[in-house]
Amino acid sequence: MSDPNPQPENALVAKRFKIPGDLVNRKTADLDDEKRSLIRWLHAEGAERDYSLQELGDKIRYDPATVWKVFNGKYEGNLDNVCKAIADYKAIIELRSKGKSLGYTHTKLDDRIWKVCDLALEFQRIAFIIGETQIGKTMALIRYAMEHNHGSTIYIRMPVNPCMSQVLESMAVALRISPQQRERDLRRRVISAFDDRMLLIVDEIHQCLYTKHDAAASRPIEFIRELYDSSQCGVVICGTPVFDEAMERGRFSGILKQTKRRRGCKLVLPSVPRVEDLNTFAARSGLGPTPGRLR
Repeated sequence: MSDPNPQPENALVAKRFKIPGDLVNRKTADLDDEKRSLIRWLHAEGAERDYSLQELGDKIRYDPATVWKVFNGKYEGNLDNVCKAIADYKAIIELRSKGKSLGYTHTKLDDRIWKVCDLALEFQRIAFIIGETQIGKTMALIRYAMEHNHGSTIYIRMPVNPCMSQVLESMAVALRISPQQRERDLRRRVISAFDDRMLLIVDEIHQCLYTKHDAAASRPIEFIRELYDSSQCGVVICGTPVFDEAMERGRFSGILKQTKRRRGCKLVLPSVPRVEDLNTFAARSGLGPTPGRLR
């Protein structure tokens, strides 16, 4: 019987690798936290930059066949040495990234949002972040996903007026899984890609409210609950007060009762930036502190 995922031959290693993210997640599930995180990070890095196995191997000074074996759980050599090489490469990427992100200003608001993300992962619960638009929620969540366990922290932004297939496609792309398959197969693969050491961040959840039918609107949220129940991963759901009202007292309060029971915490953000955050931005720009109180 032929191997459905055969080892690459020399003639193929220059091509862009097509090793799906869910396969890598499964093959690394039993490794310790450090090895698991490093291998998943390397896979995410290669997929995002569209590297070939050869190019990715050059980055860590290993041949492409070794990279393939590591991703597929077939490497029989000293994995500690490979992970040390990945860690060295990761340190270089992070150093370069700091130079490119000089325009980013970390604020007290970011601290509060990041703390909720940490708690959701640590206690394996669903956490909610509620706040008005244009106050910095999305940037804080994106930065968290970039700087925390890249490859194990999965960020998606809910599509506008979403159908279930769009939600699954967004998750598949974030997980480095091809979305070109039947919905039921994609659903199964997305769920199986998560484990209890991962964090899912779902931004703009209020977009679900703008579908015409309640059943269609609640399906993405109920799918997130199903994914959580199956994997026990941490989940952070972020939306506006409109969603919070619909969940607590409005049209979805009954439908989402099961989801609310799994809630670990809820952070409600102020509707306008705090003076201390404005002062942080001002100082970064060489300006003086904000005078008086915000109105």
